[in-house]
Parts: sequence; structure tokens; C-alpha cells
Amino acid sequence: MEKRASEGLILQAIRELSGQVVELSNTVQKMDQRLDRMDERFDQMDVRFDKLESKVDKINAKMDIVGEELLDTKADVRMLKKAK
Repeated sequence: MEKRASEGLILQAIRELSGQVVELSNTVQKMDQRLDRMDERFDQMDVRFDKLESKVDKINAKMDIVGEELLDTKADVRMLKKAK
């Protein structure tokens, strides 16, 4: 009788552990899906960052050109003032 009781307890423990394994498996699957979605978002953000970086580089190049043109204009103004 004691053997049957311990077998019953063992079976009950196995059922409980099986249920916990299923729950953990579901949790791992959900976390894996969330990680996949996060990875997709990071990829999208990386693409957007690359586009922004390209735009910033273009703006910097334009600023350099404007700066050079301002220096040339300033130099021309000084030369004209000295010529007077």
C-alpha cells in the first residue's frame, strides 16, 4: 500500500512537472517571438539611421560649401574696401 501511495505521488509530481515544462516552453516561445520582433525593429532602425547619417553628411557638405562661399565673399568685400 505504501508503494502505491509513493507511486501515486511520483505520478502526481510527474504531471505537475510536465505542466511546468509546457508552461516554460510556451514562455520561451513567446520570448523568442518578442526577440524576433525586436530584431526586426532594430533592423528597421538601422536602415533609418543609415538614411539619417547620409542626410547629415550631405548637410555637412553643403555647410562646408556655404562656409567657403562666405569666406570668398568676405575676401572680395575686403579687397573692394581696400581698393577704394
